[in-house]
Amino acid sequence: MKLGLLLLSLFAASLAFADEEFADASLIQLLATPEKFNGKRVRVSGYLRVEFEGNALYLSKDAADNIISEHALWTDYAEHPSLEPATRPKGKQPKLADFDARFVLIEGTFDATRRGHMGEFSGTIRDITRVMELIRYYDGRIHLRK
Repeated sequence: MKLGLLLLSLFAASLAFADEEFADASLIQLLATPEKFNGKRVRVSGYLRVEFEGNALYLSKDAADNIISEHALWTDYAEHPSLEPATRPKGKQPKLADFDARFVLIEGTFDATRRGHMGEFSGTIRDITRVMELIRYYDGRIHLRK
């Protein structure tokens, strides 16, 4: 009986925390099947641009360089998102602008109905609570890390 109550309690607790979980999704999945992820909390990576009227997560650096907004999601941040640079200079607090033109992982809520500045993007990642710079392993010529 006690074991059954314990298992039931653990199951109920896991359901309570399920809402706090993020679905791992690729940017391609969000762009191709937005209805599947609409309103869900997601963890996604891409090439981030942080600029006036152009905050977006792009599928690639080329898409960002050419402002191909169909291959991007508008980004809208929570008041104090966790900012995690790959390297942090001593004594310096990271700012969102430090992540401009970097590949990042972000966590937030996907909204397929909000399309960003002038409705040009393919959706929005809103209430972003985490921005983590991804470590670069290869520069096109040599391996930077093993």
